[in-house]
Amino acid sequence: MDIQILEEKYHSIENSDSFSLHNEFIKELTREDSQKMLEFHLKLIDDCRGNRDLHRRICHAFEKRERDIAVQFLSEKLESSLSEALKADIIQILGILKSKEVLKLLPSLMKDKSELIRYKAIIVSGWIGDKANLSLLNECLQRDSNEVLRGYAATAMRQIWLAQKAVPEDILPYLYTAIKKEDSEETLAMIIIVIQDLLKRKFGLQECIHDGAIKGDVLKAKERIIKKLEL
Repeated sequence: MDIQILEEKYHSIENSDSFSLHNEFIKELTREDSQKMLEFHLKLIDDCRGNRDLHRRICHAFEKRERDIAVQFLSEKLESSLSEALKADIIQILGILKSKEVLKLLPSLMKDKSELIRYKAIIVSGWIGDKANLSLLNECLQRDSNEVLRGYAATAMRQIWLAQKAVPEDILPYLYTAIKKEDSEETLAMIIIVIQDLLKRKFGLQECIHDGAIKGDVLKAKERIIKKLEL
């Protein structure tokens, strides 16, 4: 299809929240995997950022393309000069596509100066990583300057465990080291919740299944863990 026609159709739906209109447009957008169409698709991700639903759907629309073509295109783009937001979107899309190529880039992505890039790299590592990625996540858990990202590194380890790609014994030593030196109560809470899940034992914290909010005395839970496990 002619790009100009597609662009006109995009402008007719860019402010809409209609699933059916979005879906109809995406069907036309993903009908061919030519280079020009892939470039246009990527451009739309930036253009539609103001419409949250449309942005999410256009990002996920790469799943409708020939996987190998989409992965190669996005992997090459990831190593080019891009805006921080678009680079973060590409990392997430490659994670959705379960791309092994993005795993190779995680060591550098997790050291990126952008907290958004590091966040996406941590999340994707949890989605598609395995035991081999634990040491990399541990670097974030112990050393990232952002306290929330340190906590997300712990939850990414839990994702790897939930995917049955690692056992608790692979993960707990990292968490034990972190809990002894972590000062942020928010980060401690995230680490403790993961320890509770791995050990199937409560130390005083509860995580709401609806919004992820954590309740309980974090410092007392930390003391219980250190005392119980003789850390």
